[in-house]
Amino acid sequence: MAFVHGKSVYVSVNAHDVSPYTNKADFPRAADTAETSTFGTTDKTYIPGLKGATFSIEGLWDSTLDGWIDAILGTEIQIIYKPQGVGAGNVTYTFQAICTSYNPPGSIGDAVKYSAAFIVTGIPVRTTP
Repeated sequence: MAFVHGKSVYVSVNAHDVSPYTNKADFPRAADTAETSTFGTTDKTYIPGLKGATFSIEGLWDSTLDGWIDAILGTEIQIIYKPQGVGAGNVTYTFQAICTSYNPPGSIGDAVKYSAAFIVTGIPVRTTP
């Protein structure tokens, strides 16, 4: 089993490498279920439904990054996410997503940070190029 350090994560949003501005990426996937229990049963039963995913990034704000993310708010774009970093044989997720939120808050006691959230549309493609 080969574990990897998070320092090498690569994220591309709309053909822009946002890795130098990003220090957290989340890619949770989920599957819907529909209950099929009927009267008289003692345990619930289910059938599988649709799968879905979201993607979010957080990091240190920069005016260049601000222009890239603000321009895609509310639009569908491509995201490339490489949890192992760039390299031959490393897992790569490629998917279309809609940017649903962008937040560049400031705080007197900290560096200016940002967060952005996306909802994945369609099937994420997993490859190991």
